Amino acid sequence: MTVGGGVFSGKAGQGPPTSRPNACVTLWEGHARWQTGPLDLQALYARGAITDTEALNLTFVGDPTPVPKTFWGGDYALTPFARYERFTPRLRMHRCPKGSVCRRRRPTVWTIGENFNLGPNVVFKIDYQKFKVDSSRDRFDLGMGCAF
Repeated sequence: MTVGGGVFSGKAGQGPPTSRPNACVTLWEGHARWQTGPLDLQALYARGAITDTEALNLTFVGDPTPVPKTFWGGDYALTPFARYERFTPRLRMHRCPKGSVCRRRRPTVWTIGENFNLGPNVVFKIDYQKFKVDSSRDRFDLGMGCAF
C-alpha cells in the first residue's frame, strides 16, 4: 500500500504585477495505491482554490467562463446498470443439413455493470455477462468511451 499527497500554492496570472489582482492559487491532492497479486487499485483526489476571484473576474468582463473560487476533479458519476437479452440466431432455416441436430435455441444473457463518468465526455465501463445456454461465453468486459 502506498499513500501520498502534495500541496502547491503560488501567485496567479501573468504580466506585470500592477496589471492584475493579487490572486493566489492553491492546489492539493491525495493519492493511494494498493497492489496485491494481479490487482492494482489506485485512487486520486485533487482540489483547488483561488483567492481574490471577485477582483480577478473584473479583469475578464464579458468572458463566458469566470474564474471559480474553488474547484475539484469534475462531475463524477457512478451508475450501475443491468440488461437482459434474448435472441434467436437461427430464426429461419430452410432445412436442417443431413447429420446435423437443428434446434431453435433461444440464448439469453444477463449483463450487470457500472459506468464511471469522469465528466460529460469520458466514461469507464465494467460489466459481467452471464450466458444461460453456453456458460463458456461468460465474461468480464472493461471499456472506455470518449465523446468529442
